[in-house]
Amino acid sequence: MKYRILFCLLGWSLALWAQKEGRVHYVEIVQFKIDLPESEAHLAAQFPTEQKTRKVLIFNEKEALYQNYDPHADTDQVFEQASEDGDVQIKMVFSLPENKTWHNFETGEVVSQQEVFGRKFLISGPQNHAWKLTTEQKIIADFVCTKAILQDTSQHVVAWFTPEIPIAVGPLDYGQLPGLILELDINNGEQKTVATAVEWGRVEPGAIQKPTKGKKVTWAEFEKIVEEKEREMESENGDGIELRIRN
Repeated sequence: MKYRILFCLLGWSLALWAQKEGRVHYVEIVQFKIDLPESEAHLAAQFPTEQKTRKVLIFNEKEALYQNYDPHADTDQVFEQASEDGDVQIKMVFSLPENKTWHNFETGEVVSQQEVFGRKFLISGPQNHAWKLTTEQKIIADFVCTKAILQDTSQHVVAWFTPEIPIAVGPLDYGQLPGLILELDINNGEQKTVATAVEWGRVEPGAIQKPTKGKKVTWAEFEKIVEEKEREMESENGDGIELRIRN
C-alpha cells in the first residue's frame, strides 16, 4: 500500500510538470528594527516592523520572470516621526519600484532590472552560486522541499527547493539548484520569500519578457553603487534617521 501511494504521488507530480508552465505566487517579507536612544525608544513603536509584498514567478520550459504581483504598482508609503524637542527625526519610506528578474534556462543568463534611490539599473552577468545541499526537508505549498545553504556570500542565505518542479530558478536572482526554490531566507528572516501557491496552466504570449530599462552594470558594480549611496545618505542625514525599504 505504501508503494502504491508513493507511486500515485510521484505520478501526480510528473503529470503536473508535464504542463511545464504556470505561475508561483510568493509573499516577500522584509523585517527591520529601529535602534534609538532609550529616551526616544517610544518613537520606534509608531512604525511598522515589516513590509509584506506579493510577488509572482511566471515560467515556461525555457525562461522565467520574477516580478511584483501587480507589475504596474509603483507607489511609496512614507512614515515620519520626530521627538518633542526635534532632536531626533525618523523618516521611513516603503518603495515598490518596477523591479524584475528574468532567467533563461537554456543559456543560464540572468538579467535583473532594479531601481535604487530613484535610478534604474539593468544588471547582468554570470551568477555562479555555490550551494551546500542538506538532508533537511519540509512541505511548502504542498511540495516536498529540501534545504540548501549558500556558501559564497557574506550574507546567510537559505533556500528550500523542490525537485518535483525541476527548474533551476527562484525569487530574485537565486537559482542553480535541482528544483524550484519555494522559500528563500536571507540573514535569518531579515528578508524572507515564501511560496503560497503554484498555478499550473498556459502562460499567455508576451507574459515573460527580458527587462530592458536602466543603466547596464554588472552584479559587482551594482552592489558597489548601492553601498556607496547608503554611506552617502548616512552622512547627509546627520541627527535624522531615514530608512528606505525596497522590494
